[in-house]
Amino acid sequence: MGFNVAYFLVFHVRSTLWQIALFLVCTVPFLTSNIIRMISWIPFLGRNGIFNQALIGSGAVQQPLEFLLFSDFAVIVAYVHLFTLFMVVPIFNSMARIDKSLLEAAHDAGASRFRVVAEIVLPLSKSGIALGSIFVVTLVMGDSFVVRTMSGGQSASVVSALQTKVGGPSVSTGRRERRHHGDHRHPDGGGDPAPGRCPQGTGALRKASCSPLTAADPGRSTPTPPSSRCSCSFSTGR
Repeated sequence: MGFNVAYFLVFHVRSTLWQIALFLVCTVPFLTSNIIRMISWIPFLGRNGIFNQALIGSGAVQQPLEFLLFSDFAVIVAYVHLFTLFMVVPIFNSMARIDKSLLEAAHDAGASRFRVVAEIVLPLSKSGIALGSIFVVTLVMGDSFVVRTMSGGQSASVVSALQTKVGGPSVSTGRRERRHHGDHRHPDGGGDPAPGRCPQGTGALRKASCSPLTAADPGRSTPTPPSSRCSCSFSTGR
């Protein structure tokens, strides 16, 4: 779509003033936030949205189309709306540098419009296509909000997969650290620790006393049930 828009602006709009005016029209929606432009598709594509109501009113369908919203189709529509301009601008700049006499010579030689586009315009626009592709791919790979919102949580993105991979081990590591430095409960479920299981014990443990930590203990901001945590003191008697 970005290639077609740029081709139309460069080769079909002869006036430079009209080119600038149409280009500005394309940029007007981008003056608003991406989130607002993305959420605006929800009332349009919803089950009772404008598009479904228009189809039912015209008699084209009998029931609302369910695949329009909260699906991969909705994600694609939102991405095309959000990131098309990032393809149009670099391709437009590349096509604007093409000498128009090359196209006229190709037409005079009997080349069809398709051959002119395939053998002249497309090769000379490769730099703009590559640059626009880098922009779009980078933006899509760094996004998770559009996929989560427009698909209703049914589709996954690169960012969500990375969050799962990176966030999983950190959570489990934090739990292991809390187990190592925190609770040391008796295997039977009581508040007293099992012999030799207190975290600060060194050497042979002869005697251990366990006092529950409650809200009265200094340094504690929230009350703790008496059987949940223990503070062990060691003494080695002869």
